[in-house]
Amino acid sequence: MKRTTIFIFMALFLMFHSSGFPAENRVCDFIKKSLNQFGDTKNSVIGKMGKPSELKIEELESMWYPGEKDRVYSLKYPGLLIETLYLFQKENSTEYPLTVEVTSDMYVLHNGLKVGSSKANVLSALGDPGEKAEEEKYWLYSCEVENVYFYFEGDKVTKISCQGYFP
Repeated sequence: MKRTTIFIFMALFLMFHSSGFPAENRVCDFIKKSLNQFGDTKNSVIGKMGKPSELKIEELESMWYPGEKDRVYSLKYPGLLIETLYLFQKENSTEYPLTVEVTSDMYVLHNGLKVGSSKANVLSALGDPGEKAEEEKYWLYSCEVENVYFYFEGDKVTKISCQGYFP
């Protein structure tokens, strides 16, 4: 009995990292919270962040309804780009967070990560990345279909780019 209990405890310990969550769950949590931190629709972003310095609207042919338009809203703030995707639907149009790109240390994302964080901070918060670029210029973490890129100069984060996909 004791041996089985010890084995189970060791297996669970090895499966979980210092934060108490498996690495994949920590990454998913970080991406989802970061994508929604500033709002999940154009109007909710403006409600939280105020009027953007630049607002672009790109109309696209609807994926499901010919003749109708979907839209990508791009809201720019100093050191921050937020994009949302508006999908036209006959009954219930919806909007999803698409991109959050941070290039300023003014914005602190989930787990305290921000521009200026060290590689050690990122590793501590999210574990090992799924992909490291040549010379470690960026690290890629993935969760289901969402991604987050951390771009580096030396040991410091210079840009964080979260990319979401609608369900």
